[in-house]
Amino acid sequence: MLLTLALSIANADAPTPTADGYAEVRGSWSLGVDGKPWQLNERVRPELTFPLSDHVVLATTVEASLTEGRNLQTSIEDAFAASDFASFFEDGTCTWPDEPTNDVFRVNQASDYLTVQRLFVDVYGSKADVRVGRQALQWGSALAFHPTDPFPEVLFVEPWRERSGVNSARISIPYGQHSDLVQAVLATNDAFTKGRAAARITKNLAQTDFSAVGAYRGDSDSGLVGLDIKGTAEVGFWFEGAYHFGPSDLAKPRYEELAVGLDYSFPVGNSLYVAAQYYRNGGGATDPDDYGAVSRTSSAIVAPECGDSDFASFFQGKTTDPFAPFTQGTDYALEQVSWTANDDWQLAVTNLNNLRDGSGVTIPYVKFTPNGWFEIAGTAQLTWKVGRQPNTEFVPSLGAQTISVAQGGIVSRADLSGVVPDATFVLWTRVNF
Repeated sequence: MLLTLALSIANADAPTPTADGYAEVRGSWSLGVDGKPWQLNERVRPELTFPLSDHVVLATTVEASLTEGRNLQTSIEDAFAASDFASFFEDGTCTWPDEPTNDVFRVNQASDYLTVQRLFVDVYGSKADVRVGRQALQWGSALAFHPTDPFPEVLFVEPWRERSGVNSARISIPYGQHSDLVQAVLATNDAFTKGRAAARITKNLAQTDFSAVGAYRGDSDSGLVGLDIKGTAEVGFWFEGAYHFGPSDLAKPRYEELAVGLDYSFPVGNSLYVAAQYYRNGGGATDPDDYGAVSRTSSAIVAPECGDSDFASFFQGKTTDPFAPFTQGTDYALEQVSWTANDDWQLAVTNLNNLRDGSGVTIPYVKFTPNGWFEIAGTAQLTWKVGRQPNTEFVPSLGAQTISVAQGGIVSRADLSGVVPDATFVLWTRVNF
């Protein structure tokens, strides 16, 4: 009897684990591509939290995901098979990676569809908070682009996707008043072979946050120093700028990157938000003819093995920076309008345009949430251009999407224009639990 009572008291005081997450089905349709234009993705992403004490919490997020239909690797391989380079693969000079065991879902093993996205321990102290494990990290106050982010990701074209986890230890130390904060991060790549480090100190002055940032990334032997400023003076404003430096074998080992913008919210419906931003990528190309439409596509695939043939040079070239900016040019305008009409409806349009070549991409977005656990959402990636510039970043010319390799006095070509879509439409449903 006494033992039962003791256990009851202990269980009553023990922190309670929690579980939530979502299940999602997403479909997309691409225009202007060869082969299958459709893709279907199913995801389940549960999040589990285990309080170990009043000051220690263990949390994990697991994701199971399957994809059918259009696949970039298959599209690239089909394009080469229909090109002048077909003979390289027919005679064995070049070989693609082995086809996956399951050709419907393109998986070989459990790790191809089951991953641990988050796994960390939080320790809340009286003077500092520490988080150790695989976690999401993001610094910066600008819109969509974050020049001072040590591990940048640009997600506005994929509003359904969460940031990738980073294996790291982070400490946050508040000081002074308001949002004054010191943060430091030690991290590693997924293979635990390359180290990363970053630090950020924030001071609030005159209702404005000033942050100084420094970072080193062993993945590319590169780093940055930067300044991030965000405040409000009738309208919201921000400036985020960084100087990047890296090894000499990068295309641009040193360059500046910055974003400056304004935003404002109106009391229309729940909220009407408008923002505009100028973005500068000093590592980009100033001449549209230097844009790497083909190299950007090739960097997203597993390249073939081609021995010492001249064709192999297409997949080699300069070292690729895994933290390179999302854009290929130098100067951009970014505009966003977001309207939360009520608790059920949210609509937004984000537009990014290259100020040098007259091209851009527009991302409309709509979400309907009829209750607290179910939502339907849709988006699109609509590329466009104005003016007579033949080759632009978001609407590249046919020549920019063609590979040409001279070997033995013969020029071989491959047309990859059917690989990159002219527009993509995405619709998904999500059940939250």
